[in-house]
Amino acid sequence: MIGDGMGPNQVAMARASKGSALHMEGMPYKGTSSTSNYFGEVTDSAAGGTALACGIKTKNGAVGITHDSEIVPNLRELFEDKGKKTGLISTVSITDATPAAFGSHVENRSNQSAIAEQFINDHNIDLIMGGGGKNFSADLRNTATQTKGYTLITSKTQMLSTNKTKLLGLFADGNFPYYHDGYTAEIPTLEEMTNKGIETLKSSNTGFFLMVEGGAIDLAGHEGNKNRKIGETLEFDKAVKAALDFAAQDGNTLVVVTADHETGGLKYKETTKEYYFTSGNHTGADVPVFAYGVGASNFKGAMINTDINYKIKKLYDLIPTTTSTKNTTTKSVPKSTSTTKKAPTSTISNSSVSSTSKTDNISGESTENISTSSILGSSSNEVTSTQTSSAATTSNPKPKDNGIMIVIVIIAGVLVLGGGGFVVYKFVLKK
Repeated sequence: MIGDGMGPNQVAMARASKGSALHMEGMPYKGTSSTSNYFGEVTDSAAGGTALACGIKTKNGAVGITHDSEIVPNLRELFEDKGKKTGLISTVSITDATPAAFGSHVENRSNQSAIAEQFINDHNIDLIMGGGGKNFSADLRNTATQTKGYTLITSKTQMLSTNKTKLLGLFADGNFPYYHDGYTAEIPTLEEMTNKGIETLKSSNTGFFLMVEGGAIDLAGHEGNKNRKIGETLEFDKAVKAALDFAAQDGNTLVVVTADHETGGLKYKETTKEYYFTSGNHTGADVPVFAYGVGASNFKGAMINTDINYKIKKLYDLIPTTTSTKNTTTKSVPKSTSTTKKAPTSTISNSSVSSTSKTDNISGESTENISTSSILGSSSNEVTSTQTSSAATTSNPKPKDNGIMIVIVIIAGVLVLGGGGFVVYKFVLKK
């Protein structure tokens, strides 16, 4: 699950407004993630989403490819190849940069029509829900329903009533409106879409992968609007609770919450007890990582964003090898900004946890630097809360042999607090 543009102070500000801890804060394993792009610069959502989806650092604007335009398979594709059901959900255009990184490979994130075409024509994404309907032409919608087996839904009523298992939900031409500003009765909330996504995908006994994005958190940061920022963060947290409730009941699910980057440079002034924005753009602030469920203990300490991808691949044996039945020849994306070829496999580092050093940002490789404390110290002025959600306080379940669902939550900026000393173990893992 991905809270686009949500940093630690965004979480803290939402908590202060709510008056109690967020559900994500109650998840038992916590860490931080750095977010810079291939060149060590402040990332955009395309490069940030690609790091999480594909496990590589790339240039800003690029989706699902390296900085020199080579296609790299994403997590959703790898789970699809394993026979899992997969889905993408967002409150902004579903073809925007973050969800696009889990379903396409293009040179330029702005080519959203090409991204939509790849979603439908080149892949088998079982569930697609969000905005961006204008990017799906009449011909593409016809292909989706007549050839690819999708049921097209355009309202909350249709979404709640359908029992079809392959859904294309387009609920707005562009981004959804902010939840507290123009939301209509027929636009489903992120929580409702998450519940429907889980209900639909879990019908398969093979397990599933679901990416959920709270996309408007980022938009509010660009605007410098604190009320909208709070509202969208709280709406995202409701979706987190939906995933946690399912994971607690299922006992065989991993939920990971993080962010692609922080937006707005949100800070807290102790003298006035107020939060304020220092930027209208993305920043290089580390973002939080929260985890619950099977394998969640792997997601603690200081990481770089590509580590999250590697850890999931390692847990579910998704590392591509030369024995794969897929084409192992790395291919380049055509300069037309779109590719229609199935993503080939590529060599991927087996690094698991990184240090906080930024010297490894270009390669995407990392060294392990794990604290014995499950909560890292934070430089933000925040108060540790002891309140947790009912799902997150449940002890982590043991893995089973049947299918596993993974929900990735990305929250650009989670408050992680702690005190006391800790011992750091450092391991250097070679590629």
